[in-house]
Amino acid sequence: MKVLPNHIYQMDILEGIKYLPDKSIKTIIADPPYFLGMTHNGQKGSFVDLAICAPFFSQLFAQFKRVLQDDGEVFFFCDFRSYAFFYPIFNSVLKQKNLIVWDKGNMAGNHYNFSHEFIIFGTKEGCNINRGGSNVWKKRRV
Repeated sequence: MKVLPNHIYQMDILEGIKYLPDKSIKTIIADPPYFLGMTHNGQKGSFVDLAICAPFFSQLFAQFKRVLQDDGEVFFFCDFRSYAFFYPIFNSVLKQKNLIVWDKGNMAGNHYNFSHEFIIFGTKEGCNINRGGSNVWKKRRV
């Protein structure tokens, strides 16, 4: 398959990413589902059940590392419930440099609302990116 620039491909990520050449991507921004309300065998799952997803993300992060340029960076979105699941898998393949908190501002809702998300910021091992600034980004959601 010929990969076209600025083209959207609708296919399984683990299949599609194999077509990308090694070290061809400068920045990866990934916002996967957070598995909330996930079901397994017809029953509502718990976060313990996320273990069935671990091999998928191990493979995905390995592909991220392969296609990422040596000075490239990854921004991987998660929330407070899924961070503990993603962190060890991510950090076993890539190097987490920081945990960014995206503060989306006041959100409507009862009790304590979900007004932020986490973004795992990482690179390949040995990459020294120094962006400076705060790891709390105050940006309204889009």
